[in-house]
Amino acid sequence: MTNQTVKTLSYGAFILGALSVIGSAFVFFRGLLGGGRDKRQTGLFLGLWAPTLFTLAEMLDRVSIEDRSYMGIPIKGEIAGRANQISEQAKEAIGMH
Repeated sequence: MTNQTVKTLSYGAFILGALSVIGSAFVFFRGLLGGGRDKRQTGLFLGLWAPTLFTLAEMLDRVSIEDRSYMGIPIKGEIAGRANQISEQAKEAIGMH
């Protein structure tokens, strides 16, 4: 996969995460207004996907730009070497080589 494809997948995962939050709130509150317990539980289930999708988007974005930081803190020294190995393994796993 090319960097542009990975960035597109990252953007798509982010949009799906945002839709999960919005859809979850809509279904949950609709359940509160008389839709019953099943709709509230469905709303909660939809909301549980948001963190997974946001994390996937972040991981794909980091792989595409080869970011060498964690939460804004630069990675240096021995840890940077290990980060390079992990980045290469991630690229191989998604077929970027």
